Amino acid sequence: MKKLLTSALFLSAAISNASGRGGDGGAVVAGTLGGLMVGSMITSAAADSSNRKTRVEDKIENVQRENDLSKVTQLQREMDKKELEHKLEQQRLVEQQRLATIQQEHERSNSFMYLLLGVIFIMFFAILGLGVLLINMRKRG
Repeated sequence: MKKLLTSALFLSAAISNASGRGGDGGAVVAGTLGGLMVGSMITSAAADSSNRKTRVEDKIENVQRENDLSKVTQLQREMDKKELEHKLEQQRLVEQQRLATIQQEHERSNSFMYLLLGVIFIMFFAILGLGVLLINMRKRG
């Protein structure tokens, strides 16, 4: 809109100057329009150039963003993997502790069983000894 208004303003100024001098107004108008067209093309080309730079920069930023996202995803996977390995290691340790506890309880129960058998064996000999003592006392008396 600004270009159109500026073009109309320059065109009207050129026509009024050309007609006031008594020269050929058509040539002046054609020259003015040609200059405006060339100026518009140069301005448009410059705008396209800056748009291209902006688009290239946007593409570069998008590629960098995608690379960053892939790196973040990869790091997240590595962290998840390490966390899973850590949990598995903890489960292994808990399982080893549980097995060690079960083995200790088994050993204690075996020790208690041997102790109980020993006490029963001693009591058996004590009763046997009392029986022999009783028989000897009856024989004497």
